[in-house]
Amino acid sequence: MSKSPEEYFQRHDFATQSKEARLSEGEQVFLEKYVGVKPEDVLDKLGLDAPMEPRAVALSQAVDAATGHAVEPAEVEETSADLALVRDFEGALRKLPDLQLVSFFLGSQEFTIPIQAVQEVIRYVEPTKLPESPPYLAGMVNLRGTITACIKLATLMGMGEAETSDHATPRSRFIIVCRRQGLQVGLLVEQVATMYRVSQDQIEWNIEQRMGGMVEIVTALMRRGEELLGIISIDKIVEKVLKQ
Repeated sequence: MSKSPEEYFQRHDFATQSKEARLSEGEQVFLEKYVGVKPEDVLDKLGLDAPMEPRAVALSQAVDAATGHAVEPAEVEETSADLALVRDFEGALRKLPDLQLVSFFLGSQEFTIPIQAVQEVIRYVEPTKLPESPPYLAGMVNLRGTITACIKLATLMGMGEAETSDHATPRSRFIIVCRRQGLQVGLLVEQVATMYRVSQDQIEWNIEQRMGGMVEIVTALMRRGEELLGIISIDKIVEKVLKQ
């Protein structure tokens, strides 16, 4: 069954969790590493006790007309949300006949992320800054009772032209919310472009020699005509955040 991206995210409300749920191991590691207090005390210490109800946006609303991309998104197959929970996420993606990808821009460069890793897209909100955090970590927000680490993706990927302040870049207008390995992260991006559905023969997985340092974050490349678009790995981002 095919759905629009908006219908897909509305049906799978991944982000909403019970306030009684215990912190995951990933959340505990993040809080102890970057906040240095007991997890149960962090909300009061950082003034995050009031859960934020973000303004979710449709992908079509997030498209900047200046990009020249079609506003109407491709239909989305009703894929199993359980795929987002598997341990070997990349291995599971490689077994699919085709991939569905959300694309976004960092400056003038377009990247993509598998739709199964995305929970929702919200408008940018100012995160609470964390002391002594790495430059790519903009801070954290309390998103419906869930601690969400906000990642300056352009900074993390070494795109120096986007590093214009010690907080979120002025160009960051949207947050792509994802969850892997027990940690919810929000990717700060300039704009969300469109949806792609591509077959495996359009994906290049073994890219270590081609990508250089970016291979720490980019897990594969998607061919679109003469262009190659990087496919971002949320697992690699979470691993870097927790092991930094």
